[in-house]
Amino acid sequence: LLGVSYKPGIADTRETPAKEILDYCTELGARVSWWDPIVDNWLPGKIEKISEKKFDLIIIQVLHNKDYIKTLSELETTLFDCTGEIESAYRL
Repeated sequence: LLGVSYKPGIADTRETPAKEILDYCTELGARVSWWDPIVDNWLPGKIEKISEKKFDLIIIQVLHNKDYIKTLSELETTLFDCTGEIESAYRL
């Protein structure tokens, strides 16, 4: 799960929809990790780099910086983009 704050550029996780996404995926049996460049503490499972592991799916909930689009597009991972910013990803 990429981007866990409630909106881009803000480190506040109160009222974030990321919690519901994480809970739903966990209920389905997924092992969920999260990464957010501006959120230091949220829930267990934070990873340090998005490129250090192989994932079956990355859900982009908030994209703080568009510089990450190139990195995400180069990963050999299915992307589901809730932001509508990444053309090569599945979208809502």
